[in-house]
Amino acid sequence: MYLEKKAVEYTKNVNISKLFSRIFVTETGQNFINRKGSANDFLEYKEYTPGDDIRKVDWKVFAKTEKLFTKTFRTEFDKSILILLDISKSMISGDVLSKVEYSKFLVSLVVFKLLNEKYQVGIATFNDKIRDFFYVTYNSFSYFDVYLSNLNISDISNFEKVFSSLKGFSGKFRNVLILSDLLFVEKKDFVILKHLFKNSMFSVFQILSQKELDLNLSGILDLVEPESMVRKITYLNRNSVEMYHEKIKNFITTIRNCAIENSFNYVLFRTTDVYYKRLYEVLI
Repeated sequence: MYLEKKAVEYTKNVNISKLFSRIFVTETGQNFINRKGSANDFLEYKEYTPGDDIRKVDWKVFAKTEKLFTKTFRTEFDKSILILLDISKSMISGDVLSKVEYSKFLVSLVVFKLLNEKYQVGIATFNDKIRDFFYVTYNSFSYFDVYLSNLNISDISNFEKVFSSLKGFSGKFRNVLILSDLLFVEKKDFVILKHLFKNSMFSVFQILSQKELDLNLSGILDLVEPESMVRKITYLNRNSVEMYHEKIKNFITTIRNCAIENSFNYVLFRTTDVYYKRLYEVLI
């Protein structure tokens, strides 16, 4: 199972809701409260879909429109989250654990804690498009674990296409969490997501391997790009390694700055980090 008892025990005294009640960047440690409205404020009507609580249907509206609508209150909307899990080929690389395996352990713990705090949790896996979407509940959590075990890692990530396709989800979720290496994300992709999910809170967990962060190779290398499967033979000398380190540093800085500019929470996870200890550091 991806949900480990030691992870649950280690994080039992911290609330996952802190991810969505403040803005933070792990490098700075700054926290800003970003919440408005009373818990009982009426927020909006939402068209009824199978699985919604029938007790929340507004029958007066039904009498006028002959359509079923449910009332959404601020607490219900605030406690809804869409989790986007990257399953593109670039997530295959890693250290002891690949980036995607590391993400599975991390997302399993996050979902468990969200359910404990009574969040409505939707999961969408993606690469070049949204591959699957489903809700996770206590009753279906064991199936969620099986689903994670059988994930098919494939294709190239396309953040612009994926984020643009989420329009139908924007009225259903107050919070969005992304787990990805973000290797091919662009600044405009953050803007697309923020525009679609107006007044929402965003958190980004960037998952990178230590090998990516600290390249320690030299000589003639036979490399394969994991997403395109393009093979390239190259020679690495000291200058090449230094250039790589500078580029990866600039890449992470760019992603972090994009997060700050768009009021996204940002956390860098290394696959050599103990995932639940890293999460605990973020939430305390």
